[in-house]
Amino acid sequence: ILQWNCCGARSKLPQLQAISKNYDIICIQESLLSPSSTFSLRGFYTLRADITKPGTRGICIVIRYNIVFSIIDLSDLRDDSVEMLAVEVSNDQRPTLPPSSGPSIIDLIIATANMAPLYEARAEEDIWGSDHFPITVRVGTSLILRQRYDYKIKLDQREWTARSMYNYTPLVSSYDSFMSHLPPDEKEAYSRLTNHLVDTAVMCRSSSTNATSLGTVPISNERATPPWWTDKCQEIIIKRREAVRIWQRAPTIENFHNFKKARAKYSKVLFREKRKGWNQNLSDYLTLKLRFQKSLNHTADPSKERQTMQEAIQKLCPSCFQDISTSLEKMKKDNNSGAIFEEIDSPITVRHLERAISTMKKKSAPGLDRINNNMLAHLPDEYKELLVNFFNRFLTEGSVPDEWKVSLVVSIPKAEGSRVMLDSHCIRFAPISLLSCILKLLEKIVYWKLLWLMESQSLLPQEQMGFRPSRSCNDNLVTFTNYACSIFVWHDNPSIFLKLERLQYKAIRMALGYRQSTPINVMLYEARELPLKLRFGLLPYGKRH
Repeated sequence: ILQWNCCGARSKLPQLQAISKNYDIICIQESLLSPSSTFSLRGFYTLRADITKPGTRGICIVIRYNIVFSIIDLSDLRDDSVEMLAVEVSNDQRPTLPPSSGPSIIDLIIATANMAPLYEARAEEDIWGSDHFPITVRVGTSLILRQRYDYKIKLDQREWTARSMYNYTPLVSSYDSFMSHLPPDEKEAYSRLTNHLVDTAVMCRSSSTNATSLGTVPISNERATPPWWTDKCQEIIIKRREAVRIWQRAPTIENFHNFKKARAKYSKVLFREKRKGWNQNLSDYLTLKLRFQKSLNHTADPSKERQTMQEAIQKLCPSCFQDISTSLEKMKKDNNSGAIFEEIDSPITVRHLERAISTMKKKSAPGLDRINNNMLAHLPDEYKELLVNFFNRFLTEGSVPDEWKVSLVVSIPKAEGSRVMLDSHCIRFAPISLLSCILKLLEKIVYWKLLWLMESQSLLPQEQMGFRPSRSCNDNLVTFTNYACSIFVWHDNPSIFLKLERLQYKAIRMALGYRQSTPINVMLYEARELPLKLRFGLLPYGKRH
């Protein structure tokens, strides 16, 4: 626990970020935060008592995410003095560290008597740019830590390389004995296969830091350094501590002014290093404007894609499945006619499996079976053929393993729920479901077969966007831009341009909720008179575009 009178929490944010990895709880006096001030420390909850009236300086307490705590509403206990066991400590409003005098008034920590033997307090040598020495309190007891469900099997790059060089030797050597004890039922055999893969992966680990079985473990306190932190920043911290030591050895006015100059100088250097580090980390990312311009440069010439207005009207509401049979008799007739796609019913091969594995994200989270995409990518050929046989049997018999029907639900707190709230309020979460990676492989293979059928037979209209390859939001915007540019070409034909104008006015009226007979000048006048967002005030939340 760190207790520090920092004289401004926002101005000391770089120092807090640098030392936060060494503490679990930081109590900041004189935070100088108003209710409109923003302040947050990565990896910590923030509890604040801001400046609300003259004479107050503000208090801020930050607590690690993995520590369980509760908020207690206490009455105002502030007074001019504290009296305990006939010893009175008065508050005479004197500074705790007068710059022109040798002795100083030490800050006090009042602890409960029966817990005092568990505490160890000491004053730090570096004041970190403040006028008070920080006090570190170590508690000789364990805190109640938050827990998480540990189910992943983490292997480093060296372990993956070793498994690749030897072709996952434990699996290859145990293949014959595993196949000899494989049950005939496909569901039970699949469960035996997943357990065998997980046990072999756990055995191949060189470290025992991860849990060998499913269970709940405490969340670790380890926090990575900021991405902008460099060796130069560490050198600046060392030099600043040396300036503090010089002032402590000889607390004169001259040394105090020298320390203030050094503190200001090093703070500016830290700020420049932080800005330089962030710019360097973000330099590889393209902005949305550059991506859109790149998409525009690769589009075809709009003049080659011109079409008449009659064709555009026919494509507004196309019917995609006019000739699809809906009754059982028609389906049987179509099946006997020979006009069917037998490729859809063709069995899955190892080539399909390897292609699906190559497109899967290697860092994707596994399901409850604990088998991730890295494990599937390093499978020997014998196990890939066995997995393909399971896929074909599942599709032929119309049954799936029971493991695929259960998923791991992870609740991610939303932005408004990430802050600490009272028990009477519920924190809103966004749940996600983690499915088995083997199930995702089968889904991708079936998806490719259906996608080939849809695209080869043109069952979907060209205007359908959103879930098709090479038809993302950027492609849709480019198509709309080309369509808008073609209006200038259609302007030469009065009849086509008149139909286009009527169609656009009709779409605008329908989108804004006007009647079809409403003149366009009335709509334009109201759009200038009222904000556009007021026109959509009745739409449900989440459906506004």
